[in-house]
Amino acid sequence: LCSRMRRAALCCAAKELGYNKIALGHNMDDAVETFMMNLMYNGKNECFEPIMLYDDINISIIRPMISVPEKEIKSYAVKQNLPVVSKVCPIDGKTDREKIKNIINDLEKENRYAKKNIYTAITKLEAFISKEVATK
Repeated sequence: LCSRMRRAALCCAAKELGYNKIALGHNMDDAVETFMMNLMYNGKNECFEPIMLYDDINISIIRPMISVPEKEIKSYAVKQNLPVVSKVCPIDGKTDREKIKNIINDLEKENRYAKKNIYTAITKLEAFISKEVATK
């Protein structure tokens, strides 16, 4: 719910300012978590797309950091002394996403390539491939 409300607010602000693109900071970890959540809880072989078009309001959502691991982004932010905004969602850390994140972290203890392998599987999904190619 919080993410949908944030995205709606961003779309409204973009429209008011005359912009037609919004870049979000989703990374490889987010894609893997979303994919695993869809598998585990919805029985779907899906992930969000690198580019999402809202034709009705003429806004494109792009995710330029989709192939970058979260730890690399965090490391860069620290090195560059970039400000980090805390999450304000009241259930942050108590969600199905957090459970999946922990499962993936446990998998990586057994196989350090687990997350990367899951991401590779995601990129082979037909819809994802066509959208990712369009961003390059």
